Amino acid sequence: MQKGFGFIGILVVVGIVAILGVGVLKMGFFLNGGKGTQVPIGDNVQVSDDVVEKKSGETLLLIDPIKDETVNWKTYRNEKYGFEFKYPDDWLEDNDNYGVRSTIVTLRPSSEPTYKFHIGLSVYPDQTNLQEFLKNKYDASLNWKESIFSGLPAKEIVVTDRFQNISISTIFVKDNTGYSFGTFPSKDGEERINVARQIAKTFKFTK
Repeated sequence: MQKGFGFIGILVVVGIVAILGVGVLKMGFFLNGGKGTQVPIGDNVQVSDDVVEKKSGETLLLIDPIKDETVNWKTYRNEKYGFEFKYPDDWLEDNDNYGVRSTIVTLRPSSEPTYKFHIGLSVYPDQTNLQEFLKNKYDASLNWKESIFSGLPAKEIVVTDRFQNISISTIFVKDNTGYSFGTFPSKDGEERINVARQIAKTFKFTK
């Protein structure tokens, strides 16, 4: 009895493996030019006609590729410090530091004045490391969190003032120069921070 049962068990296992193998093959992904990704779907799946395509008798589900929202953004480049980053195409680049000598560039939406909202980048020479930079220029007792900026160790803080304006600041050090990237306090702080993070992701050193 044990031998008979063992043989039947083997047949069952082989059958399951064969079925799974066919399923894996049918679920392969195929690139479809600019139309997105095509995923084979079963006969019992109900989808609308505008999201499927027939190909060689097989029904394929079309999945749009992930779009890069920054692809048409402008690029700011700084030759002196050797870095660049992108910013929204409807924003303006402003080289006025508004009395803050460490600020080398400010960016703002073209529809808003700088005093209402802007993103600024400041540099501080002679900063040997991140911890010393934090102690020298900022209040280290605040709730700074560990972060990464352009692949470098960084410190980040999000602040809400008594008027419920929100701002974000990120600091990091490269080649004995401290950098501060942050937003001006704003009522639309959360939305502004999201844009600032998108800009920060495009930041890279070029030398």
